[in-house]
Amino acid sequence: MKIHHIIILLAFLILSAPSSAWTEPELIGEGSYPTIAQDADGVYWLVFNKADGLYIKNSTDLKNWNQAYKLPFSGPGDFDAYMRIYDGKFYIAFTRHKIVDPDSFFGFDYDVYLAVGNGKDWEVYPINNNNSSVDWYPYIYRDPSGKFWLVYSKDYKDGNGSSIVVRYSADGVSWSKEYPAIPPSNALFGSLLYVKNKYWMVYAVYTGNYSIPSLMNNHDLFIAYSDDGINWKKAARLTEVPPYNFSLYVDAETDGENIWVAYTSTIEGNEEVYIMGSPDGSSWDKAKRLSRNIEYIASLENPYNFKCDQKDLLIDRDGRAIVVYQSAIYPKTTLWITYGKPELGDIVMTVNYNISLPYSSEKESRNIPAGIGTALAALVMAVYIRRRGQ
Repeated sequence: MKIHHIIILLAFLILSAPSSAWTEPELIGEGSYPTIAQDADGVYWLVFNKADGLYIKNSTDLKNWNQAYKLPFSGPGDFDAYMRIYDGKFYIAFTRHKIVDPDSFFGFDYDVYLAVGNGKDWEVYPINNNNSSVDWYPYIYRDPSGKFWLVYSKDYKDGNGSSIVVRYSADGVSWSKEYPAIPPSNALFGSLLYVKNKYWMVYAVYTGNYSIPSLMNNHDLFIAYSDDGINWKKAARLTEVPPYNFSLYVDAETDGENIWVAYTSTIEGNEEVYIMGSPDGSSWDKAKRLSRNIEYIASLENPYNFKCDQKDLLIDRDGRAIVVYQSAIYPKTTLWITYGKPELGDIVMTVNYNISLPYSSEKESRNIPAGIGTALAALVMAVYIRRRGQ
């Protein structure tokens, strides 16, 4: 990257900051798949990927970060971590890639693991590590009652579409069986939260058509609700992107009053990071763009588009929303951060919960209709996303 390009980028970030309530995006290092959490002392911890595994570093002010070090339990096949800290313990859910048939083009598998520790000593628990399904994009959450939840996508191998399943635990170590939540529909990036006396799940679904070039990559965001976290009743569509576009790579949080959703979308051209909020799950304000990639691209002598995707949204103990994400703006994938006090703007959309979800708590996880959840084209995309993130 030429020095004058870096200067132009910084100028645009400063002059076109998302709003007075949000900081301009700031580069915080090289890596991919970032996730951020805050401990009881107010220290922020960032976990991210490098080629040889998961790394961690911390900061007290979100600007100055200490030297990262590799997590001792991690290896080259680990990626896509999601971290939260509860009662002094780190809970890091992550995906582990493995080769099951080196002679097959699709001879790989993804498994979900959970690492629990105090920052130095760790225990690693396999959540699902069999070869009958691809399990990935994990999410961990503890609700206000103290119950832990794990959410992840599950892809069986017959082309019916990936589903989202949940597990619960009283202690974050011993976990229930899988409960199906979102049916096979190429569903990814499930995020679970509890607010307004309901559990909510925000997720992405493939809404395109692989046989139509203009729709090959279309994805949209959806939201579902449940009274108990097990029986998911209805879902609503949050976005409806035009051809050649997607809304994807989503994470959701609550500040105790509102639902906040951070995601990547291409609706303005390049991949950009947005946030939108809702007081009740039905009424939504206008999405705010947090990244400034379009302005940077416009400043280049030879413009080019680049990816800006995997992310984590955290509401810290002071009520600030913090978004960390990865970007391919430079030849090496880099980590970026922006934060601010989330405030609901004008309500511009009301969604209808008109999608019925078929599962009940009596059904075993083995009764989920089988399906790789990506079909062949989506599996290729998954391998690409995985490899690009390293």
